[in-house]
Amino acid sequence: MVTLLLMLLNALSTAAATVLFSLFLFGIPFMGVCALRRREPIPLPLAIVGVLWFAFVSVSIAFSLVHYEARHALPVFPAGCIGIVYAAFETSRLLRRPVAGSPPS
Repeated sequence: MVTLLLMLLNALSTAAATVLFSLFLFGIPFMGVCALRRREPIPLPLAIVGVLWFAFVSVSIAFSLVHYEARHALPVFPAGCIGIVYAAFETSRLLRRPVAGSPPS
């Protein structure tokens, strides 16, 4: 029984990590493009996270061209963590925002 619970916990944590990392990988550029489309200045937190996103992706791609190991990504791992937290926070904030024209709840 304990083994089954550990397997379920492992599956849930892997699924959550996959969703959050995908949100970071695709969400940060999407937020930047949306800000540019609305012709708004990019907010400072998004600009900072955008630089961290670029560092994470460029280091990952550069080492993937040669031979990728987890230790190659360790210097930019904090950048990914910060970006994941920012992307999750902004997504939850956008999901809580009421839609224009809808009655307040």
